[in-house]
Amino acid sequence: MSSKSRITPGPYCYRPSQSRHIVSVDNVSICTVHRGKRAQYNGPLLAASWEMLEALEQAAEVMPLGEEYETVIAAIALAKGETG
Repeated sequence: MSSKSRITPGPYCYRPSQSRHIVSVDNVSICTVHRGKRAQYNGPLLAASWEMLEALEQAAEVMPLGEEYETVIAAIALAKGETG
């Protein structure tokens, strides 16, 4: 089983008026954003994580090897919990 298959399927959305939840397309609660002045910024960022992971994976398929490629691969591994 790949690590991506263990991630709750996206896309996700942020519901600030409903207890600040990040929910999946199937209305599964992913997390709750902590109350505070940064919640309005953190919520949308967390909700975009599924799309950002997909974009990084697509970019890695076409970009040349090099420092930028290694950075993208490291970010993908971090997002999938594959780093120590």
